Amino acid sequence: MKFFTLLPDGTVRINFTGKYYIGDPCYCFNSDKTWGDLCNSWFGLNESPIAVSENIEVVGFGTAYGDGNYAGYIGSVRHSFPVDAGMLGVVPECFIERKSTFSSSEDVGVIIELSDGDIVRCINGDFYLSGSIDVNIITNDDDGDDYDEDYYRDDCHDTDDHNCVSGDY
Repeated sequence: MKFFTLLPDGTVRINFTGKYYIGDPCYCFNSDKTWGDLCNSWFGLNESPIAVSENIEVVGFGTAYGDGNYAGYIGSVRHSFPVDAGMLGVVPECFIERKSTFSSSEDVGVIIELSDGDIVRCINGDFYLSGSIDVNIITNDDDGDDYDEDYYRDDCHDTDDHNCVSGDY
């Protein structure tokens, strides 16, 4: 089953409706082998944003400035996205490993429902997801347009409410 399709313009299409993690993919994996295989896939000869390790598929795009803590919005709700592997991405919930950082601390990403046909893209290190829900995570704030703050300021509600992973990992 292919969860993602790389399109000719470099964007990635979601192929199945379901729950997906949004954040730094490294927080979803406890196994050094799985994470190493995914990194080798990303940084191998094909340089695709879709990494594969055995039956696991993950999308990852590099941030503009590597590791850090980046503000982002899911719809109009602001979230904080810590980054430790220099990337932001999408991981199908079914691939989140039992003893991963995310499984013990939901402060390192969020789970949202995505739909078949949603599109993931990266522009100058900024992460965007569009379709059934808009996700914007700005990591390259050098453009001076303050888009991420001004656009959402009136509707933004800082809360401690996070989507959580339900069930057994």
